Amino acid sequence: MNVGDDICTCFKPLVDVNDEIQTMIKNGDNSQAENLISKVEQLNTEGQSCAANMVKKYGADTQLDTDKISAHMKEKCPKILKIVGEALFVK
Repeated sequence: MNVGDDICTCFKPLVDVNDEIQTMIKNGDNSQAENLISKVEQLNTEGQSCAANMVKKYGADTQLDTDKISAHMKEKCPKILKIVGEALFVK
């Protein structure tokens, strides 16, 4: 595993629920979709916590090559990169 894989793993549940909500909305199941909105907030918090744990795993003083990580994520989990990449790779 590397940092890109770990980021993908951290945020996969959030992206999966987001996809589920989008499908429900397209199918007209707005009330069901609204029921999952609170889960999105919880999963986002868990994803952020998971990502923060990577600092412990890889070291806070480690210079991460954000371009390399971003390229890896673009290949492995492009949806996740699109959703959380901007917040993670702020320079």
